[in-house]
Amino acid sequence: MTEQPRASILFYDEDTGQLKLCNVLRAQVQVAISGATTIPVPPHLPEHSTGPITDEDARQLGGMMILLQGYAHPELRERFHIATERPISWAVEPPDL
Repeated sequence: MTEQPRASILFYDEDTGQLKLCNVLRAQVQVAISGATTIPVPPHLPEHSTGPITDEDARQLGGMMILLQGYAHPELRERFHIATERPISWAVEPPDL
Protein backbone atom coordinates (compact mmCIF):
# COMPACT_ATOMS: atom_id res chain seq x y z
CA MET A 1 0.00 0.00 0.00
CA THR A 2 1.32 3.42 -0.96
CA GLU A 3 1.69 5.95 1.86
CA GLN A 4 -0.64 8.93 1.42
CA PRO A 5 0.98 12.40 1.27
CA ARG A 6 1.07 14.19 4.61
CA ALA A 7 1.42 17.76 5.84
CA SER A 8 2.99 19.00 9.07
CA ILE A 9 1.25 21.86 10.85
CA LEU A 10 2.59 24.03 13.65
CA PHE A 11 -0.08 25.88 15.63
CA TYR A 12 -0.52 27.71 18.91
CA ASP A 13 -2.96 26.08 21.34
CA GLU A 14 -4.46 28.95 23.35
CA ASP A 15 -5.92 26.55 25.92
CA THR A 16 -2.52 25.13 26.93
CA GLY A 17 -0.31 28.09 25.93
CA GLN A 18 1.86 25.72 23.90
CA LEU A 19 3.05 25.49 20.33
CA LYS A 20 1.98 22.13 18.92
CA LEU A 21 3.02 20.18 15.84
CA CYS A 22 0.84 17.64 14.08
CA ASN A 23 1.12 15.51 10.97
CA VAL A 24 -2.10 15.07 8.95
CA LEU A 25 -3.18 13.64 5.63
CA ARG A 26 -2.56 16.34 3.05
CA ALA A 27 -5.96 15.71 1.50
CA GLN A 28 -7.52 16.94 4.77
CA VAL A 29 -5.84 20.36 4.45
CA GLN A 30 -5.35 20.68 0.67
CA VAL A 31 -7.85 23.54 0.37
CA ALA A 32 -5.81 25.57 2.87
CA ILE A 33 -2.53 24.66 1.16
CA SER A 34 -3.89 25.63 -2.27
CA GLY A 35 -4.85 29.09 -1.00
CA ALA A 36 -1.61 29.71 0.89
CA THR A 37 1.65 31.39 0.00
CA THR A 38 4.34 28.73 0.21
CA ILE A 39 8.10 28.95 0.67
CA PRO A 40 10.34 26.15 -0.60
CA VAL A 41 12.78 24.66 1.89
CA PRO A 42 15.54 25.55 1.70
CA PRO A 43 14.44 28.88 0.22
CA HIS A 44 17.73 29.53 -1.58
CA LEU A 45 17.37 26.47 -3.85
CA PRO A 46 15.24 26.51 -7.02
CA GLU A 47 12.05 24.45 -7.44
CA HIS A 48 12.68 20.76 -8.19
CA SER A 49 16.13 20.94 -6.59
CA THR A 50 17.60 17.81 -5.08
CA GLY A 51 20.22 19.78 -3.17
CA PRO A 52 20.92 18.97 0.47
CA ILE A 53 18.77 20.19 3.35
CA THR A 54 21.30 21.06 6.02
CA ASP A 55 21.29 21.51 9.79
CA GLU A 56 21.24 25.27 9.23
CA ASP A 57 18.22 24.96 6.90
CA ALA A 58 16.42 22.98 9.63
CA ARG A 59 17.26 25.60 12.28
CA GLN A 60 16.06 28.42 10.04
CA LEU A 61 12.83 26.59 9.16
CA GLY A 62 12.05 25.98 12.83
CA GLY A 63 12.78 29.61 13.63
CA MET A 64 10.59 30.87 10.79
CA MET A 65 7.69 28.67 11.91
CA ILE A 66 7.92 29.83 15.52
CA LEU A 67 8.29 33.51 14.56
CA LEU A 68 5.23 33.25 12.29
CA GLN A 69 3.24 32.11 15.31
CA GLY A 70 4.61 35.09 17.25
CA TYR A 71 3.37 37.39 14.50
CA ALA A 72 -0.14 35.93 14.84
CA HIS A 73 -0.07 35.61 18.66
CA PRO A 74 1.58 38.63 20.32
CA GLU A 75 1.33 36.97 23.75
CA LEU A 76 4.07 34.53 22.66
CA ARG A 77 6.67 37.17 21.74
CA GLU A 78 8.04 37.78 25.24
CA ARG A 79 8.74 34.05 25.56
CA PHE A 80 11.00 34.02 22.49
CA HIS A 81 14.72 33.87 23.20
CA ILE A 82 15.78 33.38 19.60
CA ALA A 83 18.85 34.91 17.98
CA THR A 84 18.01 36.58 14.66
CA GLU A 85 20.21 38.28 12.10
CA ARG A 86 18.35 41.58 12.62
CA PRO A 87 16.03 42.80 15.35
CA ILE A 88 12.41 41.86 14.72
CA SER A 89 9.89 44.61 14.06
CA TRP A 90 6.41 43.26 14.74
CA ALA A 91 4.79 46.37 13.21
CA VAL A 92 2.88 45.82 10.03
CA GLU A 93 4.25 48.05 7.32
CA PRO A 94 1.76 49.31 4.72
CA PRO A 95 2.75 48.42 1.15
CA ASP A 96 4.34 51.07 -1.06
CA LEU A 97 1.80 52.22 -3.62
